[in-house]
Amino acid sequence: MQGAYHPCMPSARNRPIDWLVFVLLALMWGSSFMFIKIALEQGMGPLTVVTYRLLIGAAVLVALLRLTGGRLPSDPRTLATIAAVGFINIVIPFTLIHWSEQYIDSALASILNGLVPLFAIVIAAIALQDEPITVNRLVGLLIGFAGAVVLLSRDLGAGPSADATMGLLGQLAVVAASASYALSAVTMRRLFSGKNLVDDPVRGPRPLNPVEIALPQVILGGVIVVILAATLEWGQPGAPVFPPDLLAWFSVAWLG
Repeated sequence: MQGAYHPCMPSARNRPIDWLVFVLLALMWGSSFMFIKIALEQGMGPLTVVTYRLLIGAAVLVALLRLTGGRLPSDPRTLATIAAVGFINIVIPFTLIHWSEQYIDSALASILNGLVPLFAIVIAAIALQDEPITVNRLVGLLIGFAGAVVLLSRDLGAGPSADATMGLLGQLAVVAASASYALSAVTMRRLFSGKNLVDDPVRGPRPLNPVEIALPQVILGGVIVVILAATLEWGQPGAPVFPPDLLAWFSVAWLG
């Protein structure tokens, strides 16, 4: 799931296998923008694509939870808090990105999504005491956001037209999605990192692992998106409920 992005999570590891996994993750996440575009071009609505993405993702996470012996928090308040974070980590950014790719190229969407760590630097500096903005980070912020302005300026200066307007709105939607991802990452760092929120019968109280954090978010996100898709897309002319062909099925399976 692309939504489980944690740029603010600390880690003491720096092994070659971690770099390999990082590269593979970048390839999977980067290609997801292409497969979103493919699914949309096969006639699927953006909310419908998100629906399948979350349903498949939830099934994979349930299997991983069982295989790894994971446990969800027994405290209803903690469980509800984790699920609620999924609204800003999954529902908002997934919906915005999938909608945006109706009007902008997948490559441009992936580049603008690179603003996530830049937004995270700003939000973390406000919300976390151990993440101040240093000189290096400030320079990176200025360069990164300047690049985003350059990308957006193409449609800002294109003159009044429907295509230019929708293109600009599509780009701004990805920027907003990036900010939402960053906000959720900082929120998860603040609420969950290092806190014993799971009562493990073998190991005793311990922090949540990534699957235990992701699953409640994906389930709640899936419920919300299914309702939105059923209300806004399903039943509309030319908006299929099921992937219409093998390529569409492969695309949503990959995304999931």
